[in-house]
Amino acid sequence: MSRSSLLVPATLLLLLSFPHAAPAAAGCRACDVHMRCVPAPTGAILCIEGPQTCAMSLSCFGLGGGGRIPDGPAEDLTTWSLFDASASVAPRRAALRAGVAGLVLGDDARTPGLRGAGPLADAALAFGREFAVTLADGMGEGFALKRSVEGTQVRIEVRAVRGETPGEVLASELLDERDELSVPVRVDGRDRVLVLHASSEPMATSAREVARLRRGLASAGRTLPLRSAPLLRLIAR
Repeated sequence: MSRSSLLVPATLLLLLSFPHAAPAAAGCRACDVHMRCVPAPTGAILCIEGPQTCAMSLSCFGLGGGGRIPDGPAEDLTTWSLFDASASVAPRRAALRAGVAGLVLGDDARTPGLRGAGPLADAALAFGREFAVTLADGMGEGFALKRSVEGTQVRIEVRAVRGETPGEVLASELLDERDELSVPVRVDGRDRVLVLHASSEPMATSAREVARLRRGLASAGRTLPLRSAPLLRLIAR
C-alpha cells in the first residue's frame, strides 16, 4: 500500500459514548499516529492500512459537503496481497475459488492450490463498504479496485491501469465470506498475482479479527524488501 495526498500523520480521535447503544462500525475513519485506521468524527469512508503506511480516500461527508455517512452494523473489510508471479506457472486469467479461507493477507494468503504466487511484494487491509480506487506505481502502472455490495455478497472488480488510468476489466466477481479471487496484474514492470478476500464482520468479533489481520500486516512488513518509496500510491476514482 502507499501513502497518498490524503495521508495524515495524526488525527484527533473523539470518543463518544451512548448508554445502551449497540456497537456500530464507523462510517468515518482516519489514520492515527501509529498508521492505523481508527474511528473518527471526520475522515474518509475508505481507509487502507499497509505495512507501515496508512492512506485515506473519499470523504465521509459525501460529495458536495452533504451529511455524514452513517455508521453501519458490521465492519466491512477487504484484504489484498500482491505476489511476484512465478515464471513457470504464472496465471493468465483471474480465478475465483469458493470456500478457500476467511480474511487473510501476506504470506497467509498463499493458500493451498493458489497458482503462480512467488515472493510477497505488498499487502493491505481496507476498511470501507463501497469504494473505487486506483493503485499505481511510479510509472502509472498498476490496478484499480471497485468494491460494491450485492445482497449478502461483495462484488470485486479489478481493472488494469496504464498511465494512472483504469482500462481493461481483469475480473468482476461476487465473493462470499470465504472466497478467494486471484488476478494477474502488472506492477513496477513485473508480472504479479493479486489475491483478494472480502468480508462483512459482525461487530461482536470485528475487533479480534482486525487485530489478527494487523498482526499479519506486521509479519508481512518484516519480510518485504526495503523501499525508499511505497510500491503503490492511492488515487481516488
